[in-house]
Amino acid sequence: MKRKKKYNSKAIQKKLLRILVVLVLIVLTLGSLTLAKYMSQLNSDKIIGRPDGFYFESDYLTVNNSPYEMQNWNRDKDYSFIVDIRNFQDSLRASEMDVSYKLEISELGSNVTASLNGDNVTSNTTFTMSADQTVTDQLLITVPKGKTPSNNKIQIKATAVPESSNGYSKEISAVFTLIENSSTFELQLENHKDYYDLLIGVAKSGQTMTINWPSGFTPDSTVTELKSASTTSASYTTNGDDTSVRLRFFVTGTIDKTKSFSVKDSSGNEKAVKISNAQ
Repeated sequence: MKRKKKYNSKAIQKKLLRILVVLVLIVLTLGSLTLAKYMSQLNSDKIIGRPDGFYFESDYLTVNNSPYEMQNWNRDKDYSFIVDIRNFQDSLRASEMDVSYKLEISELGSNVTASLNGDNVTSNTTFTMSADQTVTDQLLITVPKGKTPSNNKIQIKATAVPESSNGYSKEISAVFTLIENSSTFELQLENHKDYYDLLIGVAKSGQTMTINWPSGFTPDSTVTELKSASTTSASYTTNGDDTSVRLRFFVTGTIDKTKSFSVKDSSGNEKAVKISNAQ
């Protein structure tokens, strides 16, 4: 006959009590940490929270230090772009207090110049936007001809302190990467039925441009750039930066619209435009 296993009820109760005590301690500890975190955040918000009716915004600068690529930079000429700084969110939400702010611009005075609403910017200048009206300050950033910022980047940071801020400030910023224009010239072909016009725009002076075209066309030799043209080719040299020419080619034979006009510069860069793609 099997004996029944005896259970010590007092021992079991003690184990359960210990487990309960441990669980209660864990809950109390977690609760205390959560409460402490909440109170800390609450006090922080009271001390440095954004004042009601305060706005400091921009079309480029953000609290996340946004990155941007600025296209068509040409180090052989002045390059500029504008950043707007505002004291309003939209037409219905404008700052109800004066906003004072400072600007930090990388390499200001060496490789970069800046002006705000036409006045020169220095590193220690404080600017103010008055309350109760929508104000947009225009920051003009210029990279002078021949200057190159480090890594082709410009960092702009604006830090604002509202009137009666109680320690609150707002920082907005952005990084602008200058992308150099690698193209030295552009082409466009126009179809006028009895003749075609080839438009060539060249960025730099002193470039020898070589033009080739298919059979069936006769160049307009009254144009300076085509005076020495052969049957299907010609060349000329640019005199000045940012020059453009319009070269005319009369249709005097059968043309194959799958063929192209092509242009090559002194550096060997070549571009072509198909006759079928003429505008």
